[in-house]
Amino acid sequence: MAYQFAMTQPSAAAVPSTKTVPPFASNLEAALFWFAYGLKVIPILAGTKKATLSWDPWLENLSEAKIRVHWGRYPEHELGFIVGDHVIVFDADSPEAIAALVATEKKHDLAPLLIVKTLRGEHHLFRRPEGAFAKSDSHDSKKHPARIDVKTGRGQIILPPSTGKTIEVFQANNVNELSEAPQEFIDAVFKHNERKAPRVVQPGDVSAESSQPPSGNNLFFLEILLNHIDPGCGYEDWFKVLAAIFHETSSSDEGLALAMAWSSKSSKYPGDHEMREKWGSFKIDVSKPITIGTLIMMATASGMDLDAARDASIPQFEKITPPPGVETSATPNVLDQYSLMGCSEDLEKHVVEQRFVLDPIALMGQMTFFFAPPNSGKTLIVLFLLIEAIKRGRFNPSQVYYINVDDSAQGLLEKNIVAEEFGFHMLSEGHRSFSAGNFLTLIMELVDKDQATGIVIILDTVKKFVDVMHKKESSRFSTILRSFITKGGTVIGLAHTNKNPGRDGKLVVGGTSDIRDDCDCAYTLSAVQSPTTDNKVVAFENIKCRGGVAQRAAYSYSTECGISYGETLCSVRAIDDTQFEHLKQAEETKSDSEIIAAVKFCIRAGVNTKMNLAEAVAQRIGVSKRIAIRVLEKYTGVDPALHHWMFTVKDRGAKVYAIVDPVPDDN
Repeated sequence: MAYQFAMTQPSAAAVPSTKTVPPFASNLEAALFWFAYGLKVIPILAGTKKATLSWDPWLENLSEAKIRVHWGRYPEHELGFIVGDHVIVFDADSPEAIAALVATEKKHDLAPLLIVKTLRGEHHLFRRPEGAFAKSDSHDSKKHPARIDVKTGRGQIILPPSTGKTIEVFQANNVNELSEAPQEFIDAVFKHNERKAPRVVQPGDVSAESSQPPSGNNLFFLEILLNHIDPGCGYEDWFKVLAAIFHETSSSDEGLALAMAWSSKSSKYPGDHEMREKWGSFKIDVSKPITIGTLIMMATASGMDLDAARDASIPQFEKITPPPGVETSATPNVLDQYSLMGCSEDLEKHVVEQRFVLDPIALMGQMTFFFAPPNSGKTLIVLFLLIEAIKRGRFNPSQVYYINVDDSAQGLLEKNIVAEEFGFHMLSEGHRSFSAGNFLTLIMELVDKDQATGIVIILDTVKKFVDVMHKKESSRFSTILRSFITKGGTVIGLAHTNKNPGRDGKLVVGGTSDIRDDCDCAYTLSAVQSPTTDNKVVAFENIKCRGGVAQRAAYSYSTECGISYGETLCSVRAIDDTQFEHLKQAEETKSDSEIIAAVKFCIRAGVNTKMNLAEAVAQRIGVSKRIAIRVLEKYTGVDPALHHWMFTVKDRGAKVYAIVDPVPDDN
């Protein structure tokens, strides 16, 4: 390769001294170049602005080696960078915005030394001076074509050679050589955008008294505020709204639902998956959180009457008066002794906030079961998700009890080391007098002593605690666990599926249906074809749910021989919906390969109309015409990466098929 790169920290010496536009033979080479240039590169899904993984874990200890590993596995990923506090990017998305930006630069005697051309305009990159006030600011280019977007801090920008991005001006060898954007220039851009100059909010701008909603009605008050804030605002304001909701609702799932409902009203809504990703990136224990005061300032700036909003947030209850002639009392009966009338205060003590214990597939205060074939990776993924939740402070790890009764001595040791590191408990058969046979007795004791609230129990595996083939035992097992749930406990069970799939080809839950029928949430886990031989991909498919859990989730992990359990655990990664669809497409293509080959053979032989093709394929390989037509329709299109043939409409509406040329090999 033409360039030399630093292993861990980018340096000016690592970048070529020439100021000619660098050629990029691959996305990997581009990622290494821009990293050495001094930018915090991040992988992006091709043709989009969507990062393929969470920012913070990726940027932590970012190195050339880390970049090589990722783009070695996913060479198709394009790239962007997280701007950071030492760089500022001015994004002009129209001829009017470009003209305004250039005029402002000339007025302040500035010349950008790195300009990236985009499909709609230009990115001008500058150094942000130490102590300069700036913030990201986005605009609707259709409503305000002359305005200039600003990206800094946690703003994300796509880099060449990603789709639609090319280098227009390249006159700086590294970030440190970029032109400096002084405060006066930054302020001038904000003034042009009809925005206030960015400055730190001074204490007292919003009174402490006015920032407090009526006690006990926080969510309702937040909803009133959000009704006065435009969800189509710029990214910086959108981010602040989410962060404030996160802080004021203590990261609750109700808060997430409120944020999603508000944001989804805009055409810019990024989708549920990205909202969950963003929500999960926030932290509870920050020293200076964004609070409800920010929402109040934004809402009042839009014309909201704060006093009226505060009054409206106090619920008004109307006493219900029965119609004349309706009896309001009844004769006491035997059921009265079991009534919960007047017990709401006591019941409330056991209600746990329905936040994720395993995001996005298991909620606190519920009974969730995962059904999977042996060696599918269910334990590994559950531990990974548990650790992620602990890192994010979703619950107290000392209240988590992982009961491992289906493992070897070495496996138990490895998992117990993990448990000790993250502060949750590991229980196992025969150790410290614990026995799975006494499990239900212990659960009943927790319920009787009113000690269940907040306790999370993970059962690995369920068959060690109950005979799942015995209907009466399974029903009793579920009944006792339900009493634990109603007292504020959480149960996650790992169970098996039958060896043989059902008639529909899907996995079948092992044993009787009682456990699945009686739980709150259930998933089956199945392997999906991985793009590499040393990786495994597992998909969770929801078969029962209560609450806002995901209908599907997928994860990959390394199956490389010789690596430790800790390394395997660290290799677990969430697969986003787009990546998953590509994997499913590849898997289905493999299973359909014989039919695909037969269709291509028949087309080459001159059989090229739909019904004739279906009949010829059915006769050739012994499948039904219906299946042949399904495959024919499934792979019809013009994208060589997804489709195998296309059709043109001829005389009398006949569809004549032709083979789509494959994507040429770049090598």
